[in-house]
Amino acid sequence: MPEIVGNVLGILFSLIAGGFAYGSFEKGVMVFLAIAYGFWIIILISDLGKRPRMEDPFCRQLGPDLLKAYRRYHVAIDFPMAGQIYAALLNMLRVLGLLWGGLCIWKDFYLASAGAFAYFAL
Repeated sequence: MPEIVGNVLGILFSLIAGGFAYGSFEKGVMVFLAIAYGFWIIILISDLGKRPRMEDPFCRQLGPDLLKAYRRYHVAIDFPMAGQIYAALLNMLRVLGLLWGGLCIWKDFYLASAGAFAYFAL
């Protein structure tokens, strides 16, 4: 169920960008790229800010390999529903980035298409 929420949010944000593209395709692409990269940066900063510290009591009980795995996947372990929503949202935006990138090539916006395709590689 959380995957559906993330996918619907991704599609909704792409439709918002599509609304801007109705008047100006270039503006719509920039709105989509701002939304996609903005969410990626927000989620990255929140992940880095909430990453468990090595000094936490639970983390001191873990071995080095388990600590590395826990610090990497702590969102999926501690907050499984939020982690699934984040993952589905970012993956849907990646897929839609391919679509927007293809449309940019069709409209000869090569720099914007490079930004959309680069988002897929993140």
